Amino acid sequence: MSAISSSPTVSTASNPALTTASSSTGTVAPIQSSVGPVSGINYQTLITDLVASQQQQVTDLQNDIQTQTTQQGDYQTLAANLTTLATSLQTLGTGSTYQNYQVQMSDPTQLSVTATSGASPGSYQFQALQLASTQVSLSQGFANSGQQTLGAGTLTISSGGGLAQPTLLDALNGDQGVQLGSLQITDAAGHTANINLSNSYTVNDVLDAINSNGVADVTASTDGGHLVLTDTSGGSGSLSVANLNGDQTATDLGIAESSSNGTITGQDVYQAATSTVLSQINDGNGIYTNGSSPALAITLSSGTTLNVSLNGASTVGDVLNDINNATGNNGSLVASLENGGIQLTDNSGGSGTLTVADENGASAAEALGLNVAASGNTISGQPLLAGINSVLLRNLNGGAGITQTGQIQLQDRTGQTATIDLTGAESLDQVINAINSATTTGGQKLDLTAQVDSSGTGIEVTDTSGSTADNLVIQDVGSSTLATQLGIATNSATSSVDSGNLNLQYVNDATSLSTYAPGGGAVPQGSFTITDSAGHQATISITNATKTVGDVLQLINSASGIDVHAQLNSTGDGFSLIDEAGGTGQLAVTESDSNNTAVDLGIAGTGAANGNGQSQINSRQATVINITSTDTLDNLVNKIGQTGLVSASVISDGSPYDPDHLALTSTTPGQAGQFFISETGVSLGLQTTTSAQNALLRVGTGSNAIIQSSSTNTFNNALPGLNVQLQSVGASPDTATVSQDTTSITTAIQSFVTNYNNFITQAQTLTAFDATTDTAAPLEGSPTVARAETELNSLITQPFGSSGSAVQTLVDLGITVNSDGSLSLSQSQLQTELQNNPQSVTSFFTTATTGFAAVAQSALTGITDPNSGTFSLASNTLQDSINGYQERITELNQILTNQEQQLTNTFANLETFISQMQEQSNLISQILPLNTSGSSSSSSSSSSKSTLL
Repeated sequence: MSAISSSPTVSTASNPALTTASSSTGTVAPIQSSVGPVSGINYQTLITDLVASQQQQVTDLQNDIQTQTTQQGDYQTLAANLTTLATSLQTLGTGSTYQNYQVQMSDPTQLSVTATSGASPGSYQFQALQLASTQVSLSQGFANSGQQTLGAGTLTISSGGGLAQPTLLDALNGDQGVQLGSLQITDAAGHTANINLSNSYTVNDVLDAINSNGVADVTASTDGGHLVLTDTSGGSGSLSVANLNGDQTATDLGIAESSSNGTITGQDVYQAATSTVLSQINDGNGIYTNGSSPALAITLSSGTTLNVSLNGASTVGDVLNDINNATGNNGSLVASLENGGIQLTDNSGGSGTLTVADENGASAAEALGLNVAASGNTISGQPLLAGINSVLLRNLNGGAGITQTGQIQLQDRTGQTATIDLTGAESLDQVINAINSATTTGGQKLDLTAQVDSSGTGIEVTDTSGSTADNLVIQDVGSSTLATQLGIATNSATSSVDSGNLNLQYVNDATSLSTYAPGGGAVPQGSFTITDSAGHQATISITNATKTVGDVLQLINSASGIDVHAQLNSTGDGFSLIDEAGGTGQLAVTESDSNNTAVDLGIAGTGAANGNGQSQINSRQATVINITSTDTLDNLVNKIGQTGLVSASVISDGSPYDPDHLALTSTTPGQAGQFFISETGVSLGLQTTTSAQNALLRVGTGSNAIIQSSSTNTFNNALPGLNVQLQSVGASPDTATVSQDTTSITTAIQSFVTNYNNFITQAQTLTAFDATTDTAAPLEGSPTVARAETELNSLITQPFGSSGSAVQTLVDLGITVNSDGSLSLSQSQLQTELQNNPQSVTSFFTTATTGFAAVAQSALTGITDPNSGTFSLASNTLQDSINGYQERITELNQILTNQEQQLTNTFANLETFISQMQEQSNLISQILPLNTSGSSSSSSSSSSKSTLL
């Protein structure tokens, strides 16, 4: 039995003499007490008294262990208090604590502004110019959605192919843009209009502002890269445009001039510059260079061929540099930028012809406008950019372009005729402008208007005369194919002709796979198997090295074992696989894994016969919906639901007559979600009711203001640290006043004071001495605690930061030391410093290494570090002492156990001896009566007994 927990007890089971008692009959009876069964002596009491002195030593050691364990716990308590203090210091030392701001708006109904950690206090001007919207198109009404059939035909929905995408002002002047400000226009009649263009974002905004000015009688339009102003006042003076209020807006628009002939044709402000990025040229199709392999082979008149690698080129200037620095050039060929196109000048002096061709599967020559014949020793490349709001003719008809530009004969329905010469025309706006300005030989303007049609993918020419005297005539002259290939050739009794979809190419070799999948997603890496009509197979693997549509075409065309040719399609929105094996089967593409690579490329499935009897699979970004003669609106909604470009539904306008409409809604918000619709064989009457447009936010005021665009009404980081949410279009700028929100700072400082005081209070309690009761707290007199208090107290008045700073000590912030060592905080003084010297407060706390938070954290670490902290060292010393005491207790327990056993054995032996003596006495008493016989036996017995005794 352990001597630490109780007095030693004699084990009566260790000796038979202490567990049994003899009787006169010799039987043994068990006993249950620590009293000797024979002697009646309480051995347990005797043993306890004998070992009591040794037991007291154990008790004293136990008391010492308890005291030191309590002290350890008290050090841990103090350390825990300092841990909360360290948390407060960590908050005070973190820069984000001082980067919380509050924002007040002058017009919260226009927009809201939230400030993040990157903001700076101050006043900022924002103006909501335009809210974002998602495109919605509605069909004509139908009697019902489930029964009325639509007729047979096709519905094509595409994400590209628009012929009149607005040109941004930022794209003018070689991407240098236009200073947003005001200009003044004075017409020939002397009417003067001051026009504010500070909220303009596109060239169309400028045109609209001028055309609707209401004072000066002028009409603004564009021609190529120029703005054109035409005076309509009929006055005899000059038409003039000037900058206003010191702005450079008119100059940047190229129209700061005057004219006495009634027309100002501005400077060319929209043409490619060396800074123009390659993704902008060629109607946004860019160029395909096939990696690091040479992309252009330029053969000089001397017969020398320069192999030009365009790998890494990102701007037009990079292309020029790559040509001029090509291996072997050495000045034999000079590339420059002239009038928006690349000009190559051959200085080699040979008698041959300067030519440019693609090599290694690249498609760069045409995209760079260099696939033209040289004139002498010079190739003057075609423009890299189309006119304002226009597209290049070479990208129409799926990229096939116009075979031969030339003259077109026009006749309006009054019979007036004109011939326009479009030889060498490069962009569609040149055609439209030529038709709109066509005049007879006598100078009479024809009553014809040309414009991009309502679908946005074709052009429409309309007779505005109202006459029916003659046919509307538009026809090519000589070898020209322009009118025919534009789809406007006609000679009929009609008032208008629409070209239909001109299939502007918007997918080519350079199109990225990162946006090619349905819905604008990325094509996943993976493999697919192509089986040609003869049954031959090849597996194509799309890896991270496969970046563009051109890369895919290269992989397919170089695959061995199959006779399949891959090429860009004729509709300009994807590519085609054409079987050339001549087998009896059909071309097929199947997935080789579960990644849906072929599906997202749009080529999974079985081919169909093309016009040449070959099996062909077409991949198109546009979605073509086949409508059968039995389809209803409900059927069509289900079919369209698989496109990814739009979501389809049926809505009812509540009318009793044809209430149901097909509604198509873009699945992508903002301008990027614009879609185009073409109907063939059916007449659904789809019209755009809500246009796709981005939100526009004007940031700042005056000439330094900028306009930002977002597909949603949210502008993250419109200015550093400021996020703007548009609510409604504003008529004037909204002022956002940003100020520092000191709540987190005040809370952190108050937390520091509170946690500091908690430690001081706890330390004083644990080190106190009560003179009245003459009792001491567990840590009374502890030098460790006293030293910790001294170190912390020194931080309060110690200076930090530079000598010139407004805040150098905690006292400067209103923190003072009370007589009991605790801290007090003056909130008014703290708020004054936060308001007047916010940067000084921030620096005081957050300066690395030498700031208050860093130094105080270091001091706390010296006290609380679990390995080297003073509290930990003191606790470790106590633990060493406790371990020593426990070892001594173990030794004493063993001694007590041995003593108990010895005493128990001694008393057990005594009981045995007494028991034996009793047995002998009993035997003797039984022998004496045997010596007495007859009548005298009693006397003899008595005499014997007396003698024995």
